[in-house]
Amino acid sequence: MTAISLSSSSVELMLQRRKRILSGPALDCIFVFWNSCEQFESPQGRAKMRRVELPETLEGHLFLHSMPGRYEPIEEFLTEIVLKNISCVACLSSPDEIRQKSPAYATLLAGTVPWEHIAFPIRNLGTPDELALEPLSREILKRLREGRNVL
Repeated sequence: MTAISLSSSSVELMLQRRKRILSGPALDCIFVFWNSCEQFESPQGRAKMRRVELPETLEGHLFLHSMPGRYEPIEEFLTEIVLKNISCVACLSSPDEIRQKSPAYATLLAGTVPWEHIAFPIRNLGTPDELALEPLSREILKRLREGRNVL
């Protein structure tokens, strides 16, 4: 998941529309939204991966993070990927935004990365429609059910 920055009002509006993180008895979709990259920073200013609480029936784990390499050296991000056994990264930023905000991550993505990369760009500070997010949600859920860890 890669990172998306949404304004507080956008997040509140989306959460009013969908009060729960997981919906449906079969956990049809996952909708995770967050306010901005600032909430991922530690007091020292370093970005941190945050684990999302999911039902125990899902074998994998879902993590949230700001854009890799934007608030921390890319090496710290790569270390966390390995330590948390993340095998899939869903990226919500466009290639242009990545090049602008994290050249180190852009360089990394230009080559071969040791994880499955799902590109699902959302306009910066945009408010995605739930229906537009549904295919990504299903892909993430599929991997979590397989026991994979997803960022």
